Amino acid sequence: MADAAEVVKLYYKHKSPSIVNKILKEKYPGVKALSRQKIHRLVKKFEVHGTVNDRRKGASGRPRSARSDENIESVRTVIGETPTKSVRMLDNEKIISASKSTIHRILRYDLKITPFKISIMQHLKPTDKQSRLTFANWIKENDDIVDSIWFSDEAHFTLNGQVNKQNMRYWSSDKPDFYQEKPLHSDKVTAWVALSSDGVIGPYFYEVGGETATVTSERYVSLLKSKFLPSLRKKGFDKDEIYFQQDGAAPHTSNMVLEWLDDTFGRRLISLKTELSWPPHSPDLNPLDFFLWGYVKSKVYCPPPSTLAELKTAIRREIRKIDTDTCKSVIQNFRARISAVKTKRGGHMEHLL
Repeated sequence: MADAAEVVKLYYKHKSPSIVNKILKEKYPGVKALSRQKIHRLVKKFEVHGTVNDRRKGASGRPRSARSDENIESVRTVIGETPTKSVRMLDNEKIISASKSTIHRILRYDLKITPFKISIMQHLKPTDKQSRLTFANWIKENDDIVDSIWFSDEAHFTLNGQVNKQNMRYWSSDKPDFYQEKPLHSDKVTAWVALSSDGVIGPYFYEVGGETATVTSERYVSLLKSKFLPSLRKKGFDKDEIYFQQDGAAPHTSNMVLEWLDDTFGRRLISLKTELSWPPHSPDLNPLDFFLWGYVKSKVYCPPPSTLAELKTAIRREIRKIDTDTCKSVIQNFRARISAVKTKRGGHMEHLL
């Protein structure tokens, strides 16, 4: 491939970008042609600076003063002692006699470090960590059953969706008379889904007479009986050969529900208050929480639906798009999370994935 000096030399000889590209194409087959603007920029750079090389590299050009070795070491020392300091704090404390932008360049280009946001997570008690570790150890010892687990959960979808105010901007020279209204109580639907490495079952909606209904123990069991089990059989699965997972939500763990689940799945039930105990405060281990709900919600509001019927249609459409290969990848991610829980001795691990 031609270097910049060769391009400039050819241009001075032929005074034509098209001829330059023709010569380069013959000499370097397969090389992408340079634009006229690129060639003219190289020529102008040579005429202004007497070189086409990057003047910031090597010993040529004006030596750096602000990003001196002394200033770099000063910033390195302070960041090493207090890695939570921001660029603004370093600037305010006058660690070095240089601008904030210079400090930023030292951190990025000289020290090659990146600012990471601290993850805010739910507090885990020692008993929670032990439950997570016990579950992780059991899964690792029984990895052959992971592909037989059907993970389940429900989620609310509001009609107005969720707007990230940090991404809302209105550029203007004057402050505009502009705002976005949000209803106090937005209409919503509650969807239930089950997922395994073999695919997705659902969504099914909690409704009474076509209207959204709250999740109760009776409605939960009714949904499992009338929707989940028939769909499971339709997909060719025997309920006696699968494991069924649910979280510890109150409607899931009432005596009536647990009795029915025990009669249906026996010792293959993974739940709070059962022999195979699902650890509390662990949405980071449920594929629906760490993958499906976020994925679907990122899709159904583009464009935003105007009615609950449109919202439900969008939810069904996006969930139908999730293929088996994606589900297998999600379950593999579950395995990785289990390994991370063991590494962290039951503690939070999602911020490290």
